[in-house]
Amino acid sequence: MAGFFTAKEVTNPLVGRGLTCVSCGLYTKVKTPNMKPQGQYKKKILIVAEAPSYKDDKAGKPFQDSIGVFLRNSLAKHNIDLERDC
Repeated sequence: MAGFFTAKEVTNPLVGRGLTCVSCGLYTKVKTPNMKPQGQYKKKILIVAEAPSYKDDKAGKPFQDSIGVFLRNSLAKHNIDLERDC
């Protein structure tokens, strides 16, 4: 399986071997390791998350847990709506 951005594996100089999105094995423990983009993208803001939480995985959508609440509230202070603008 290839990495996220290119078909090539990225070599980690610290370990001297290729790493891909499946290297850590997290994908084996979730239903939705690769979630589809959400939102209307009105302000063309891209937010990338590290891995789905339990609530994210259960809902099949990102930012459904307390981090999502924090992110929504933080963005709202700048007149940015996560679903509409990102």
